[in-house]
Amino acid sequence: MARNDPQFMLRMPNEMKNHLMHKAKENGRTMTAEILHRLNQTMITELTHNDLITSKQAMEIADKAVVDSYEVLIKRCMQVITKEAQVGSREAYIQTGYGNLCRDKEAAIRVLDSVVAKLQELGFAVMLIDLSQIKVEFS
Repeated sequence: MARNDPQFMLRMPNEMKNHLMHKAKENGRTMTAEILHRLNQTMITELTHNDLITSKQAMEIADKAVVDSYEVLIKRCMQVITKEAQVGSREAYIQTGYGNLCRDKEAAIRVLDSVVAKLQELGFAVMLIDLSQIKVEFS
């Protein structure tokens, strides 16, 4: 999603908003990303034969998902690093969301390599423990 995408105000009951905020945090997403994910899941179930996509379109969607997961993971890293620094820790362990059930390990590795490179560019010592966890040291 780009900054220049259209925006609109949305009213919802507080209970629903709180539930979505909790789920977004639990899933490592922003509130917007959580709402869009849920809307997308609903829309997928509404697909008809007229909604078929080409292989090229599927690749474009997959490429966008990789970019989106990079942005989500960088944000998660910054949140965990900040939280750990605030309690006096000099290291942080970040759960990537990629685990043994990851379907496309090559795509996950590309995203993780980019995240590691960005963290190193910011001056952190970074170690990719496995697909599911990154260790970040700061001093």
